[in-house]
Amino acid sequence: MKKLTKILLMKWLYFEKELIEVGDINFLTGKNGAGKSTIIDALQIVLLGETNARNFNKAANDSSQRTLDSYLRADMDVGSSKCRRGKDFSSYIACEFRDDQSGGRFTAGIVFDCRSDGSRRDQYFIFDGPIPASCFPVDRKAMDIAALRSWLKTQPGFSKMYDSNKGYRDDLLAKWNVHNEQVCRMLKKAVSFRPIVDIQKFITENICDIPDKPDIEAMQQNIRDYKRHEELARRQEEKLELLTKIAQYFRGWQAAVDRLQLHRFLFLWAEKESLEYRIERLNREKRTVPIGSSRKRPAVRS
Repeated sequence: MKKLTKILLMKWLYFEKELIEVGDINFLTGKNGAGKSTIIDALQIVLLGETNARNFNKAANDSSQRTLDSYLRADMDVGSSKCRRGKDFSSYIACEFRDDQSGGRFTAGIVFDCRSDGSRRDQYFIFDGPIPASCFPVDRKAMDIAALRSWLKTQPGFSKMYDSNKGYRDDLLAKWNVHNEQVCRMLKKAVSFRPIVDIQKFITENICDIPDKPDIEAMQQNIRDYKRHEELARRQEEKLELLTKIAQYFRGWQAAVDRLQLHRFLFLWAEKESLEYRIERLNREKRTVPIGSSRKRPAVRS
């Protein structure tokens, strides 16, 4: 299993440089505006391989006006000292993963080159190894796309920068040992969950994957059918276990019969050998008696 271990945010809204350690179970808590949705939106960009702003801040507000530019340039609050509009800078979102089996690590992420004229370029990347402790610096600034490409060429193992989001998603799924893009659709729903206040709507949007109102009665019948088949499967397993024991007993009985027949054969063979020996002995005795001689008969008392 591949586990997320670290998240790097550099020049992402009000996070100038933040390296977040991730465990097996994590709770993201804080007051409104503390940055919970900011982290979730950053995760969506890396894990889903898309920069579409329509999914931003869904966990907090359906009518969010956050855009990718507003995250990068931190200009949602007029007059903020952290605003980066009108500046040249590079921004990073990166996730480090660890393989539970091999212990190996790889990093996937995206780099944005933002310019003072409002333009920007972005490229996804993946490379073998952890997020560098220095967090992609060059001359005390974050590497731009060209510098990152040069740096990746010096790293051992697999490394690649992507011209298309699809190529990035394909390689990321391969790194996860997953070969079905349905995982991306499930992640999109999982990352931006809201409090569940309508169970039927939750089922429709996040489980059924259907646009219309679900047939709850049909779903209940399906569950009953599943339980019935589960019970049938349990009974079949019990029968199979009993038949396996019967087969074992039969093999044991058959082996005992084979041993008995072998012992009987050996007994008869030994009896045959004994009789042949007696016959041979009697024949030898007969050959040793001279012709015409007679043996004395024992006297008979009257």
